[in-house]
Amino acid sequence: MASRLSTSAAASPSAKAAWFCAKRCATCFPRGRKKILLNLADVNYIDSSGIGELVSAFTTAKNQGGELKLLNLTKKVHDLLQITKLYTVFDVKEDEAAGVKAFNT
Repeated sequence: MASRLSTSAAASPSAKAAWFCAKRCATCFPRGRKKILLNLADVNYIDSSGIGELVSAFTTAKNQGGELKLLNLTKKVHDLLQITKLYTVFDVKEDEAAGVKAFNT
């Protein structure tokens, strides 16, 4: 079963939201949750620290034998991942059903 994490719109403009999500992701693995679907629908901007936290969460997932997928990217976040070439690193899904299904293939 995939763990679903959503960000809050109030925290989204800063690295704090990405840091919070990365730390929440890290707490999933000791509990046996290795499939994480991170919903970024309310995130309009991620700074360099936030990108670093997302990469850290992705690396932690891989090192723990898990998976991290991103869901519902806003245009700005999508464009940022394209510019930084991270779009090819992260598995990005458009909707939750596609994200959940991707874990089962």
